[in-house]
Amino acid sequence: MKKLILLICLLSGMSAILMAQYKKNKDVYDYRAYTYQPGDPYKPSTMTVASAFVPGVGEIFMGELKRGLFFLIPSFSISLLNLFFDGGLLSSDPYDPLSITTYVLKIGLRVFSSIDASHVAKVNNMSLRDRNKINSKLTFTPILGKMENSNKGNTTIVGFSFTGRF
Repeated sequence: MKKLILLICLLSGMSAILMAQYKKNKDVYDYRAYTYQPGDPYKPSTMTVASAFVPGVGEIFMGELKRGLFFLIPSFSISLLNLFFDGGLLSSDPYDPLSITTYVLKIGLRVFSSIDASHVAKVNNMSLRDRNKINSKLTFTPILGKMENSNKGNTTIVGFSFTGRF
């Protein structure tokens, strides 16, 4: 049993390896600077609720499969532990330290997954906005002026100036 708990802890420690893409975007974008815009594909509140019900589902919905599995697999393992011990197969004592530990781990994993899903949604939305942003700009400026001509006197100049940035 101790080996199974150790395995769950080791899987939790592998998060830095499994979350490389989000980690890269997180260095560029700060989730605290996020404001919702109508074109955003991921709603942080929806992803938070999804991950609260089943840890990792919000991340999987956003295309972060490895990150979602990082939460889903330990959650499933802990649920099996709860079923095994609290289902009457080995222990009939609900206050068994291992049962309490598995409940605390399940709640902690749900909370952490929910918060993480919200952060991932915000960072992914900001990344998609920048990727889809059009950086070209074309400006039209009217020109109205006078120019002195030695033969005819003053001449009025009318026209447009085009400025482009691509």
